[in-house]
Amino acid sequence: MLSVVRRSASGRALEPDRFAAGDRFKLLLTCPPPLRGPVRVRIFQAGEVNEPIPPQALASCGNRRALEGAWQFDGAQPLDVCAVFSEQLSEAQLASAQTAAALAALGAPHACAHLEPETPAADSGDR
Repeated sequence: MLSVVRRSASGRALEPDRFAAGDRFKLLLTCPPPLRGPVRVRIFQAGEVNEPIPPQALASCGNRRALEGAWQFDGAQPLDVCAVFSEQLSEAQLASAQTAAALAALGAPHACAHLEPETPAADSGDR
């Protein structure tokens, strides 16, 4: 399971379903022992794939292991952020996965979270 932590101007939220410009995010990964090894974070948004943090070794699995690094999401399109245990995958296999569904089809242990862009509040004031 992948938990996303959102820090925005209004505070901190665990398991958000939205993102906005200026928010910072961190990931907490829950995985069963004896799983361990290299973890890669992949973000799928509007046909693009990004890796916001370098691959990192997870010494052991357990509940809500914090992955190193924090970042901001941008854009106006929904996104999927995924953590994948990449030891069983070649670079070519990983590169071929251009969506979260395609990543899941590779069969490597992974977890994903889906976030929608936050829509600006409608202007309710009279002019």
